[in-house]
Amino acid sequence: MRDFLSKALLCILFGAVLAVPSSANAQKVNLAPLLSAAPSQSLQPQDVTFSFSQSGTAFQIARTALRHDLSELEDDIGRNLVLFTAREDLLGDETPEIFVKLADKKIFCDSYGNCPIRLLKMSEDGPVEIGQFTAKEIAILKPKGQKQRNSSAFLGIQTTAYLPEKQVTRYTVVNGRYVSDNANEQKSSQGEEKQ
Repeated sequence: MRDFLSKALLCILFGAVLAVPSSANAQKVNLAPLLSAAPSQSLQPQDVTFSFSQSGTAFQIARTALRHDLSELEDDIGRNLVLFTAREDLLGDETPEIFVKLADKKIFCDSYGNCPIRLLKMSEDGPVEIGQFTAKEIAILKPKGQKQRNSSAFLGIQTTAYLPEKQVTRYTVVNGRYVSDNANEQKSSQGEEKQ
């Protein structure tokens, strides 16, 4: 019963604060493959700016979505963990997805400053995770020079991690989740080897 009430409250909060039009609730988000930039089209990274506030709607949605991962750990250490959030409409459906950076350096981040980042999308059943990253920096990839957003094109993601050398990874949407372009290349080359 408690989970049901949590989901109901979360959906009401999310809908009220983000002013989701009623027609958007009835539409299913088409998570077809992300905008694949042709080699001639370059993408420009735009840094994701996180809010350091430990309150607000995005923060509450993040805490609800990650409650199973966080509650036992918080009980063990005796305090709430630090989460930073950012909202960006990556899928072009006028409902922002939520980046959640697990930014508690003593618990989550490595010695190079790389922290886990989760990406959440709202669904009829509440927040759903559509991506996991470990990075120091994260950016959205937008076509260079594009002034207005093409709402049918999904935006890519780029992460920068230090291991200790700098490692940049790009992600696209595959089957409703953001996956590394390297993973896509590995899957397609493995498929070719099997044939």
